[in-house]
Amino acid sequence: MGQAMNLLRAWHYVEFLTPYEIKFKNKAADVNYLRELTELPWQSTDKYLDTGKHTYTHQVYVGVFPIREELDFAREHFRETEVRPDIEDHQGKTALAVIEINNDGKYIEDSASISTMPFGLGQLNKGERYKDEWSTLFGKYKEEVKQIASSHLKGSIDYKKLQLFLRELLESSEWSPELINPPFISFTYRHKKDRKSEKEDILNSFFIRDLEIVEKAHKSGESGNALNQYLKGTKGKVDIDENREKIERILSPEHIPLAKWPSKDEYHLSMMQQLAVNSIFMKDTPHNNLYSVNGPPGTGKTTLLKDIMAENVFQRAKRMVKFSDPNKAFTHMKDIQVSEKFKVRVQNIDDSIRGYGMVVASSNNTAVENI
Repeated sequence: MGQAMNLLRAWHYVEFLTPYEIKFKNKAADVNYLRELTELPWQSTDKYLDTGKHTYTHQVYVGVFPIREELDFAREHFRETEVRPDIEDHQGKTALAVIEINNDGKYIEDSASISTMPFGLGQLNKGERYKDEWSTLFGKYKEEVKQIASSHLKGSIDYKKLQLFLRELLESSEWSPELINPPFISFTYRHKKDRKSEKEDILNSFFIRDLEIVEKAHKSGESGNALNQYLKGTKGKVDIDENREKIERILSPEHIPLAKWPSKDEYHLSMMQQLAVNSIFMKDTPHNNLYSVNGPPGTGKTTLLKDIMAENVFQRAKRMVKFSDPNKAFTHMKDIQVSEKFKVRVQNIDDSIRGYGMVVASSNNTAVENI
């Protein structure tokens, strides 16, 4: 396995083996440890009573155990020996599964969900370390867990039914941790009857399936230049601060883009920002279209990106004006009858104006809005 595949597989492991932590500091819910021979929250005759407009939903974590169990197993499997206080002192808790029970004590169908990490550890435990498409297998196991829940959580839910469900979970799992006692914790949420509760769902990584697609593409040699450069790095790096000749060549007037984002004079690009923009649009640029822009807040990253976008729009416009008739930039492919009165005309865009599309994606909404 080459370096690029090692990186992709390591990233895949990180996403799949990130533990889900139960958040106990939840002002919207009452937290209860469920014990045998004690009244369960939905069995309460005075504390959680429905009213005309409100009811309660009980989210039950099944098979609760310390996150340290997961972390220790993963460290041992990957032969990690580095001293990590953040791991060794981790006090968080997680669970094998979570289910929802309504205030009548009935299991809410299809509410069972699981975290990827216990499943991933099970794959490692049975020697499936390099098997592709863990997400497909995880999806099948998730459906199996839902079937187990539907089969064993019928009628009014009592402690014995929770124990039976937990026992089936442990038998179906390829990896079993040491559970806390008691292994059930409920979070009770009050909400309007016509609305869902504001419960905390188990959130697994959004990138797992995408990473598996990338792995397949890389194995078959179908990954693009930008991805390959990201994975393999760049050869022939130049420290631009120590190469005056390079700076002068890139900043030469013929390399300055003709378009600029309209803004106040005080927001013009600095010399090194202009150098970066120039190098992106140079015909002999060495970067293969992958660029990393780093810097603290307020240093001009968004300003730089705006100028890149402006020049990109201008470059496409230069090609578009070569058409004597705008309609010639499109070739009719087919019509799709959406409804009796509405038909969509599907067009194929000319190759000369392809490749100028832009997608702005960020976890920071403000950064996207600025652009």
